Amino acid sequence: IGLTINNPDPSSVAGDGSNAYVAGGPVTRRSNTTAQLTMPTGGSSYRPVQILPVDGTLSTYSAQYYGSGYSSLAVALPLSKVSIAEYWNISKISGSDASISLSLAGPVPGAGSSDKIVIAHYNTGTSQWESVKSTTGGGEISPGNASAGSALTEIMSSFSPFTFGVLPGAPLPVYLVSFNAKKLSNTSAKLDWVITTNSNPDRFEILRSDDGVSFHNIGTVKAGDQQLVYSFVDAQLPKRTAFYQLRMIDLQGVVTMSKIVSVFNSGEGWAINSMMPTLVTGQAKLNISASGRANLRLAVTDMYGRIVLQQQTSLSAGSQDVWLNFSSLPAGAYQITGYLDNGMKTGSFRFIKQ
Repeated sequence: IGLTINNPDPSSVAGDGSNAYVAGGPVTRRSNTTAQLTMPTGGSSYRPVQILPVDGTLSTYSAQYYGSGYSSLAVALPLSKVSIAEYWNISKISGSDASISLSLAGPVPGAGSSDKIVIAHYNTGTSQWESVKSTTGGGEISPGNASAGSALTEIMSSFSPFTFGVLPGAPLPVYLVSFNAKKLSNTSAKLDWVITTNSNPDRFEILRSDDGVSFHNIGTVKAGDQQLVYSFVDAQLPKRTAFYQLRMIDLQGVVTMSKIVSVFNSGEGWAINSMMPTLVTGQAKLNISASGRANLRLAVTDMYGRIVLQQQTSLSAGSQDVWLNFSSLPAGAYQITGYLDNGMKTGSFRFIKQ
């Protein structure tokens, strides 16, 4: 059983509620208004849909409520899950794009107090539920275990099943596996980085500095769905040492900064950019930049200046990661320094072995 409301007047639906709605069939509305249109849908209870057309084009929409979970529950980040209790099949048959508003009638199963509730849309192309929350306000319900409240979508041009989705209260940041840079020519350098599969990136801002302290943005790389490997070419490499850093912004706006790497473009130079971690139990990773090929001796000294561990490594032009094993060292404070064959030494890093 369905209902077709063929009336441009948005007030033509009146008196809808717990005892006046369409169960078990679709509701179709035809209107030429920008006012909110109520679709009196439901199952064992009243579960309406509100449709907000973008313009006054004569438009036809259809909606039907289902009191169970959709056949697929796969989600795309940043969603962690969707409701297993209900969904709506909403269609734009013709006319204007529109936003959708849905209201809770109880908590979303599995959502916690630190989570947020948004409207999710099933993408038939990817076979995943995606967040379509409004970016102009009213897109979220908080706390995540709320039993009442309404959420709004962005303007939708493609319609299909909708339900409530859960944004996790502790968003996944962006985790770097590696970040390196190398000189391509006297005027260009290439940056390469890799992230983990559980990262949640939206974009990467490329920062450059002349002194390693004051950085400015020289470009942005947009994150790709399930993409783990990225690169960026700086075609305006300065004629001196250039320092680079990534500002990594995840899908929920959380910012994480990368380590700093450097590219030498004036004479010879070598530097230890970073050491991770500096509170060591076993292995640690050094990121080292070099202006050209070289042999480097890494020397670890104790608090009395005695060399307690050494490692030889070959460097190539650009930045690279070098792993060291400190598991044999007694607990204490140490310093690591690099020495080249010509006697030149890099800066030093202090660390603590637990």
